[in-house]
Amino acid sequence: MARRLTQRLRPIERELVAEIQYRRGLPPGDPGRVPLDDPVELVNYFIETKHGHARLRSAVLAAEIGVDLRRLERNFKTRYGRNVRQRQVEVRLDFALFLLGFFPRQRIADVAKTLGYTDVRNFNRFFQEHMGMSPTDWWRRQQDGDSRPSAIQPVRPEIDQASERRVDCSDCLTCGPGEG
Repeated sequence: MARRLTQRLRPIERELVAEIQYRRGLPPGDPGRVPLDDPVELVNYFIETKHGHARLRSAVLAAEIGVDLRRLERNFKTRYGRNVRQRQVEVRLDFALFLLGFFPRQRIADVAKTLGYTDVRNFNRFFQEHMGMSPTDWWRRQQDGDSRPSAIQPVRPEIDQASERRVDCSDCLTCGPGEG
């Protein structure tokens, strides 16, 4: 049964399950084990380091960490003021804006793939829903120096409040040290 579940995991989930298992194998008192004591913080850490990857499911993380999904969601919302899904959207949108603004020549399809979308149309829909315009339109407005709030502020209220925590991307393949 466990083997069957592992085969259904998405690549991003397999990667994170392996990391959880690795951390679990560390000796007690090792600093790398500390996040396992706080499932809410661990899930938020994974969301941030994987930039809100579109294919990441919180149910898989909860099961591997060994906590009830409903309890995880409730505790997450209490701590961060939004549920896991909203936090993923917030981080994903922030990272999309970063990539589109910082790497202007990067193709939108590449940004979509980096964020876990297998079809660029789904990314365009996501971006349109949350920003009120397509990624191309947003990029053009940024190039034209348009600083109107609608061009740079998320449309959805639950992602209007930016998190004060920033991601350390030193081990990220997309970013580099000191970026994030």
